[in-house]
Amino acid sequence: MVSREDEYYESTSFDMRNYLEMRPPYSDRLYGYVYQHHKGSWGNALDIATGPGMVARELARRFDNVVGVDFNERYVETAREVSRGYSNLTFQQAYAEDLSQFPDNHFDLVVIGQAAQWFKNEAFEEIGRVLKPQGTLAMWFYANGYVPGDPAATKVLHDIFFKFNQIFPYTKDTDEMFQRITSGLDHCKLPQHYFEPGTRRIRFNYKDGLCVNPPGVYPCRVSLPPCEIPDTDEFVHIEDPEILTVTKPWDWYKRYMSVLIPMEHLDLSEVYKDEFEDLDKLLAGKTVKYSWAVSMVLARKKQ
Repeated sequence: MVSREDEYYESTSFDMRNYLEMRPPYSDRLYGYVYQHHKGSWGNALDIATGPGMVARELARRFDNVVGVDFNERYVETAREVSRGYSNLTFQQAYAEDLSQFPDNHFDLVVIGQAAQWFKNEAFEEIGRVLKPQGTLAMWFYANGYVPGDPAATKVLHDIFFKFNQIFPYTKDTDEMFQRITSGLDHCKLPQHYFEPGTRRIRFNYKDGLCVNPPGVYPCRVSLPPCEIPDTDEFVHIEDPEILTVTKPWDWYKRYMSVLIPMEHLDLSEVYKDEFEDLDKLLAGKTVKYSWAVSMVLARKKQ
């Protein structure tokens, strides 16, 4: 099973260690929403698309046994290297759409951080299968950054992010991925025969278009089926700038954006030349609090 995502990252110099160093860490507040929703036991947890194992290491503080899986064996090796010392944490190569190495009703919690937008619907069938009754599925995505209290700097971050989306090479998979992002992961179809009514769909810091791509940012040529959201699902809007935030020197955001697309494809200093110059004028020399809008979905498997 090879997706365009596989081909893109495998054919480049994408450096997972740089990505690990630069990406904003998930806050205790973010994990707190997951743990508060969780009503099952605290035995086995699964982190899908674990990447460098950031989420898996957090889960290992709470659960007896944690497994992190990723389609990319290089990412799995990196996760193993940086997670030494965790006796209750292992990593394996696997696709979300094929978790056949795990038995039915095995995991109390399944987590997908920053990756569900790539998954086919088959993945959620597999997740429903491996979850225990009353087990929790938690998935989230962050996209558009902003500077709290600074609308001018926030506009520049939006311009950078939207341009980032526009320079993605067009593929059918990427087209579908951006539509799932824009929907707040609502296009990630949860099978109702597995999951209870009342899934929570939380939008953190959604305002003025944050986290949502405006029309035309990416050339959508594929029509996904309409989002089939049960009337019993709960949509919640929460203003919480601390849900995902970092305080960094003013030029950190420029370096952060430079690790998201492999440098062999593009000279990002030239791509973002105007936006980076605007950012310099607004923030040069300052210590800046950067925050993100986040979409989170919390679901529970039927008894």
